[in-house]
This record gives sequence, C-alpha cells and structure tokens, in this order.
Amino acid sequence: MAALKRSYRLSGRKTINGILRSGRRMGAGGLTVYVLQSKNLNTRVAVIVPKKVDKRAVKRNKLRRQISEIMRKIIPQIIEPLDIIIYAGPQSAGSGFDGLEKTLNAVFKKLIQA
Repeated sequence: MAALKRSYRLSGRKTINGILRSGRRMGAGGLTVYVLQSKNLNTRVAVIVPKKVDKRAVKRNKLRRQISEIMRKIIPQIIEPLDIIIYAGPQSAGSGFDGLEKTLNAVFKKLIQA
C-alpha cells in the first residue's frame, strides 16, 4: 500500500473550504464525496476523518489510509481533472476495506456518468 503522490493530494484550508462550499456532493455508506472541477492538471484528493468516527487516532488514520489506497486505484479512471474531498462519517468505520471500496466505486461510477 503506497501513499498518494504529492501531486494528487489536495491541501490548504482555503481550497478545501471552497470545495466544501461550492462542490457537488454525493453520499453513500457513511462517506460524503465533494467534487469540483480542478484548475490544476491533476485530480487531487483530500480525506477528512473527524473525531466523531473514532476517538483513537490509530483507527482514524487506518481509515484514512484505506480510503487513500482505494482512491489511488480510482484516480487513473477519472478523465477530467477534479478536486475531490472524501468526508468519512461514523458509519464508514465499520465498513471494512471491501465495503469502502464498493461504496467509492459506486459513487465514482455515478460521477463519471453524470
């Protein structure tokens, strides 16, 4: 399992808040995905896992790493550059890797078709 390349990571409070305010939103299985057309050449991703999910940082970081790994596989399928924020809710903690993967694949199939 490798981390997302730096060019695929979304950072910066202003950028993230802008996407949360004006991006398209889709949710499923405890995950909410915010998407906005990117001004960059690459698709960029940020994963937010709040303390509501679990008070232990180890559990939150594991969930963040799992979502990042799934996104690493999905990003090459996305044709147009997008800025993506994935907000993990408390329901997503019990999903397991396979459940998260199915949920994210379904959400991005809808996004690609729309």
